[in-house]
Amino acid sequence: MKALPDDVGALCEFIHGLVIHEGWVSHYGVELRQSWLSELRLKRKKKGMSRILELNPGPLDVPRPPAERLIGWCRDFTVLLCSILQAKGIPARARVGSDAYLGLDAPKFGDHWVCEYVSLGSCIL
Repeated sequence: MKALPDDVGALCEFIHGLVIHEGWVSHYGVELRQSWLSELRLKRKKKGMSRILELNPGPLDVPRPPAERLIGWCRDFTVLLCSILQAKGIPARARVGSDAYLGLDAPKFGDHWVCEYVSLGSCIL
């Protein structure tokens, strides 16, 4: 696999080529498969990466079609991005809080995860 980019935006695109958010499956024109539901409980990065390669054994730097991506939530995107940044020596951590903005018609409270990292001496959310 080619070296991963240092640019955080490019890393986010890379991750979006591997993982599809459970709430956005229909927006990609993909039907939610029952087999995907067990994937939502893969908590370890190693198991998640193994499943990504089971779904599509191609190079990780090539985006998968939506139906061949690991299904996940914001937590999965965040943990993967934090892990990559930390492996590159960039301080990063997962931040979680409650949200009320994800409900379309009425507030739907839940947790939401984001990656916080240090760039050029300042903290970027």
